[in-house]
Amino acid sequence: MTKRSKLLFPARHLGSSELAACLATLPMEDVVVVLHERFHKLASGLPHAVVSSFDDLDTLTHELARWAKQQEIAWIGVLAIDDEERFGVSALLAENLGISFDLASSAPIAANKYLQKLGFRREGVPTGDFTLLDAEADLKSDLLPYPNILKLVTGSGSEFLMRNRDRDELQLHLKQMREHALAALDEDSRLQTFEHRSEGAQHTMEPSRHFLLEEWLEGEEYSCDFMYAGGEVSVLRVVRKLEGPFLGHFGGYHLLGRHSIEATFAPGGEKLNALCRGVARALELKTDALCMVDFKLHEGRMAVIESSIRPGFSTFLPLMHALRGYTPLSLFARWLLYREPPPRTLPNGEALVVHFFVPRAGIVRSIDRSGLDALRPSPSYLGERIYLSIGEEVSDSPVDHFDLLAGYLMVKDPPLEELERFALSLQQSIRVEMGD
Repeated sequence: MTKRSKLLFPARHLGSSELAACLATLPMEDVVVVLHERFHKLASGLPHAVVSSFDDLDTLTHELARWAKQQEIAWIGVLAIDDEERFGVSALLAENLGISFDLASSAPIAANKYLQKLGFRREGVPTGDFTLLDAEADLKSDLLPYPNILKLVTGSGSEFLMRNRDRDELQLHLKQMREHALAALDEDSRLQTFEHRSEGAQHTMEPSRHFLLEEWLEGEEYSCDFMYAGGEVSVLRVVRKLEGPFLGHFGGYHLLGRHSIEATFAPGGEKLNALCRGVARALELKTDALCMVDFKLHEGRMAVIESSIRPGFSTFLPLMHALRGYTPLSLFARWLLYREPPPRTLPNGEALVVHFFVPRAGIVRSIDRSGLDALRPSPSYLGERIYLSIGEEVSDSPVDHFDLLAGYLMVKDPPLEELERFALSLQQSIRVEMGD
């Protein structure tokens, strides 16, 4: 009897909206998903699901091995998204279950923005200037022109991200980041000290002490997912990021269709494909992979900010699910399982997701959605979600404003000629009153 092939998906570090979009589009009949215990209610609706805290990987391994033996299945691979943790969980599960896993060799680069920058420079990938900053060293000179950006060397979220206008502001932000990083040291695995090799030497890096200082790049910011297979790249998603109230917290995303991509990255999108090929070389990929790259576009020139060996995770995933019926992760899963190639060209349809932010920390006193009454019956309306509820307490931090995100709204076929004005009008359609 031939064993059925299954793909293991440890679904760590996913928010509820992103996870729902992935689960709705993955070929779940052939995917075994490991859900974090906070999403345990989702397990009953899935054909193959295991619930875990991810704290006891030995127990999780035994449970998966026992289930695989009972069901007479063969593991075909791991759908890994934990590159921020150097694929620690995925690699260990793969090793214990006898699954081939070749992404670990690229993990040090994927998890370290400084090593990424060195790789971009080595492979001729356009990027801004940068340097490694020691929080315990004296700032006796300006290392980069102002404004510049201070960020963690690890992780890919929007926390620990600060723009500096002068040396005094850089010193203040460096002090704040150092204090918050030390406070989170025992809870955040991204902040653990690790060894790495670069430029022929072995180095020790402490993410709570060593920070990345990089040039501020002008221009519109984009994000792209691409699949790397057989030495070729396939672009699976492109979004333009709308300006938001805080650095790294965007006002929304414009999901580009084929015509916009070909016009923006002329000729025919080839500039974008070439950029993705360069990023793949910089990440030293040796196997099939699904990657994300953030970059700026200014006067027709692209410059990479950072990359990951995983797809992007944000509200554009429920947007893609609603508009196109798939996500980059589902396309990659179908390639791993069935060798089904992704679409040669992306669809023409375009869509927009806008974000709602509360003005400050405090207690939610009221939520007024009446501004959406006229939009909901429209064919362009794709859905909405509000994260907050009346009476809920909202916090804020100098190094992370994520909790101020109140929700999002999705529409298709937005007016491209006045997209920003249209997005602003949508953002004003929901009003949240805060109190103390």
